[in-house]
Amino acid sequence: MKSLSLAMLPILFSLAPTVPAHDGALGLTCDQILAMKPDKWTAYYAEKSGDSSENGKDNASQVYAACLGARNEVRFARLQKPDRERLAEYRRLMVRFRELEVQVASGYAGGGERFPHAEARAALDDELLMAKLIKWSSRPIAQETLSKRLRIMDLIGWVRKRLGENGVIPWEQRREMSDRGLDWRSILATNVKAMVNYDTILPILPRHRQDECIAVLEYYYSWLTRFDQAERG
Repeated sequence: MKSLSLAMLPILFSLAPTVPAHDGALGLTCDQILAMKPDKWTAYYAEKSGDSSENGKDNASQVYAACLGARNEVRFARLQKPDRERLAEYRRLMVRFRELEVQVASGYAGGGERFPHAEARAALDDELLMAKLIKWSSRPIAQETLSKRLRIMDLIGWVRKRLGENGVIPWEQRREMSDRGLDWRSILATNVKAMVNYDTILPILPRHRQDECIAVLEYYYSWLTRFDQAERG
């Protein structure tokens, strides 16, 4: 992995937009918001704002993500330099992978409302994962176990298998997709980028940090399978 400039780390780390206290926070501080679990905050937001729509859930998710992102950034800055560099590179690659997988799934499905909503709420997934990674990086490395090692091996294979499946579109299906106005060439090209992304992050996952490896791989697999009912529709 190329060494990242420390000056760039805050930029890479702060991908979630900051939200002023008056913008969607319903008069609460970030500490008050983060005292709730995300689902509790979403319910609170719907009740107090009167907006229980999907767009309202998007807004609630973005407010929570911004608050959690601000807290993560403070804790991130306290980590040792190698940990900061590794986690910043994770974030860069994971966010890009998620964007690519939304494009692939949307391409197969021919679009749909679920995809913009998923993108709007994705920052919360990112921040929840980063909070875990920061916590683990600030503690002694947990003892390795066989069950976690097997889990890592399974996840590596599952992600690879699914990426391979996304990159195969038989000719008959290509004709059907073209008839429906779906750009199968773009889907395949985007999937190649996702495969390159995966090949990039795998070598930098420290296998002795098993919880970290599992969490990152589960993130990848979750975005590969999140839209299964929508894909190839």
